[in-house]
Amino acid sequence: MIKKTKAILFASTVSLATPAFAGESTFIATADRPAGNLLGGAHLTVEGGVWSDFIFRGRELGDTSGDARAELIFPLGDNASLSLGGRYVGGDDYEQSEGFAAVQQGFGAVTLAAGYRFLGLDAGDRHELGLMLGTQIAGLDWMLSLFHDTEFSGEYIELAARKSWSLSEPVSLGLGGGISAVSDYWVPGSGFNHAFLRLDLPVSVRDGVTLTPWIAGNFPVDKLDDIQSDEVYGGVSLRLDF
Repeated sequence: MIKKTKAILFASTVSLATPAFAGESTFIATADRPAGNLLGGAHLTVEGGVWSDFIFRGRELGDTSGDARAELIFPLGDNASLSLGGRYVGGDDYEQSEGFAAVQQGFGAVTLAAGYRFLGLDAGDRHELGLMLGTQIAGLDWMLSLFHDTEFSGEYIELAARKSWSLSEPVSLGLGGGISAVSDYWVPGSGFNHAFLRLDLPVSVRDGVTLTPWIAGNFPVDKLDDIQSDEVYGGVSLRLDF
């Protein structure tokens, strides 16, 4: 169950190779994806991490926790792919399971993704359908996401932007942020949900292995303002690409 309210997890990864539905703020690829090393050019990502808090779309679901995620991406043609995956989140006072499937297709400067996600939560199972639109404007990666939750019969909408810089090898820097709105999602009614920022410091340990410490901030507004306070939190993740 939701035990308290505090912050937001800006769950974007540091690689544009990751498609939608791994997390609500995950950026989809906006350019041709390089072929993976598996049969047929498939790509496998395995990732795990820990956080000071586990927070999902502006609501804290558990205290210190970690996750494990796997995603298999199949190329479908020119700048198109299908991804299938799952995720488990666990901690001292909470656990959550996910399964997702998504397709994405590039249309020139714009990439569109659509998919389904199952969420097995302590408070009950949920299902959602989503659309994500990605592009690059003014040197920034932009993502507009819309998710419909069938249990709530509500919507979560998010606009996010991100910029990455290469520092001294093998370290780079990523800065992202955005704002979200909801309609009959966490609480009745429509309005803004929260704004957020996240700073990543990915380190390429070796080819296909990335270690990323990060820190993030949440700024609840409107629908969440009365039940949450501003928060700073962080964590670290390890990603393997095959």
